Amino acid sequence: MSAPTNETLLRIEVKIDRIDDRLGGIDVTLARQSEQLGEHMRRTEAAERNLLHLQTEIKPLAKAHAAWSGVGKAVTVLATSLGIISAAIRLLGRH
Repeated sequence: MSAPTNETLLRIEVKIDRIDDRLGGIDVTLARQSEQLGEHMRRTEAAERNLLHLQTEIKPLAKAHAAWSGVGKAVTVLATSLGIISAAIRLLGRH
């Protein structure tokens, strides 16, 4: 095998410089992505805390809603029953 010429060594050096430039670009990209990941993790943690807070606040409201829903159904049944009784008394009172 013959010794590399200056031209060959120059081409190798140019290729090594290109690889080095690409690696530098990759380092910059990785640093940026690392920052973005940190921000994403911070926002995700904040969102999870907010969700937990909302769930804690909604539980009593859900219980109150269920209670008032039951009251509403009872009032509806009572009003319907009173309406039927009132109609029956009117019909029976005419005869």
